[in-house]
Amino acid sequence: MEPVCRIAAPDCGRLEHSATLLNKGKHMNIIVLNHAPNVGKTTIAQHLLRPRMKDAELFCIKAVTSAHHERPGEKETETADHFDELMKKIRNCHLSIIDVDAEETGNFIRHAISSGRSGISLDRFMLPVTKEPETVTHTINTIRVLSKSGIEHDRIAVVFNRIEEEDLEEDFEAVISLGKGGNAIFVDTACSVFENEIFGTLKTQDSCLLAMTEDKTDYRELLRHTDRTDEKTRLDLSRKLILKRLAHSATHNLDFVYMRLAPGRFL
Repeated sequence: MEPVCRIAAPDCGRLEHSATLLNKGKHMNIIVLNHAPNVGKTTIAQHLLRPRMKDAELFCIKAVTSAHHERPGEKETETADHFDELMKKIRNCHLSIIDVDAEETGNFIRHAISSGRSGISLDRFMLPVTKEPETVTHTINTIRVLSKSGIEHDRIAVVFNRIEEEDLEEDFEAVISLGKGGNAIFVDTACSVFENEIFGTLKTQDSCLLAMTEDKTDYRELLRHTDRTDEKTRLDLSRKLILKRLAHSATHNLDFVYMRLAPGRFL
């Protein structure tokens, strides 16, 4: 199965509050992967990491058969020799985030890590995980494969995704246990991205969380001045008001998660 390398241009901008930006001048390659599908790898790469990592380039490795909604500013490049070509692009980057599709995770580990052909430093590995038992099992297996491929445990972190309650101990007990002992990976239950409708909306509308958060439109004021008989317009404005609030909530959540990962802890 031939993968597609999608390179995202910086159209969505960056958050500029200095506390959340990765130290300027630091060279780092961060890989977001998991053998488990539908765990929010793109949410972590596109919405958590990229806006908070100054000058970072985002590379998305997707299988051709995978459904993919191309985001604003993305361009598609099919590589002749998939991973060698990708590694050449990354070598020219000061800072990169690599979002690896579940179907391509095995290939990426074999070609870019185990073979030692990449020629670049693969510095950090982040695995989003959701509470489904099968997903937890896939996540633990991915961590074991990375370890067998020579990746040190302190270069691996998990991010809990689609969380609906604060108590994670029962659903994620097996994952949390990997953060204990002598060969512990980075596990912090505070690194939890909460369930939020906004992420589904971003995916279906090809929208940008940062753009929604920074939208200065006063939808409440517009609603006040919209004729009550104009139900369609009022419904549209109400929806945009709700989405804006959800976007602010998600951004605050992601800010907090990033700070728990930030320089001095994991990144």
